Amino acid sequence: MRIGLSSIIGDGFGTGSFSFGELLGNIPPVGYAYTLYTQEYPIVQGGSFFYFPDTINDIPNQTCDVDVWHDGAGGYYTNWSTATNVQFKAYGGVFHTGIQTQTPVDVTGSLVYYDSEFRNAQFIHDGTGSYTATGVFVYYPANTIIDATGVLDTPITTEVPSGSGVFYPNGKYDTYLWDGAGAGVPTSNYGSYYSNGTYIVDISQMQEVPTLSGNFYNNGKYTRYNWNGTGGVTTLTNQGSFFANGTYITLDLNLSEVPTTSGNYYHNGETTTYNWDGTGGYVAVGGGSPYPYGTYIMNDGTYDYYWDGTGSYYSFV
Repeated sequence: MRIGLSSIIGDGFGTGSFSFGELLGNIPPVGYAYTLYTQEYPIVQGGSFFYFPDTINDIPNQTCDVDVWHDGAGGYYTNWSTATNVQFKAYGGVFHTGIQTQTPVDVTGSLVYYDSEFRNAQFIHDGTGSYTATGVFVYYPANTIIDATGVLDTPITTEVPSGSGVFYPNGKYDTYLWDGAGAGVPTSNYGSYYSNGTYIVDISQMQEVPTLSGNFYNNGKYTRYNWNGTGGVTTLTNQGSFFANGTYITLDLNLSEVPTTSGNYYHNGETTTYNWDGTGGYVAVGGGSPYPYGTYIMNDGTYDYYWDGTGSYYSFV
């Protein structure tokens, strides 16, 4: 119904008139309008459901006939209290499409099982309030890795540096792949070498201190080993900087043979401290003091030996 503006507000000279009843027209009162048939019965309105673990939610599994009512204001609403002919959804209604896996295979003989095939599945209502899956099973394609988490992988290693006896994974590995027919096959050299410049290890540059002592210390520099992208190693020598002048290395106790030619050595109270000189060499700095005169050293079964205060010794029967 179309209503002219002048008929609502008048013509400005007192000739217009209307009532709300005329504006609203013939709006039906609250009550029945029509019926919907075979509608999904919502869970929140009292319909039943089943739990579907793949999507972790509840799936409505009923239909019903239900009346639609006028709301008294020109609109409509579904009056679920009128639901009748409630029944489970018919067989075949698809509610989810996904992948199912099955047919476990012990790939390595270690009693660890992996699904060898999958199904492009449609999950449908089965007509009894539950569900079933339909679809075609397909083996995983040949050369598909079986366990992407690395459980079946054995890293291939390279000795770094050569002759060190220490081995590092170079990026490739032995693993198992599907053969396209449901079986797993061992595969060597799978994957890719680590890219050029990938860090492996730093090995400290060692120096004997003092000379001929057989004791070696890091002088501040190191050799870095990186992968070269083809399974080999790039060696970067003289990396870093020598320790600064005066950096402590070690402290030795000064020893004296007592008695002479006995082969027995004792600390005489003096020490030698070794420090780095900032250029990769070292300096020796004396320290301590000789034990005081009369300080007991040892008894060799015949004589008692004492320090004489200068780093040497004397003895008494």
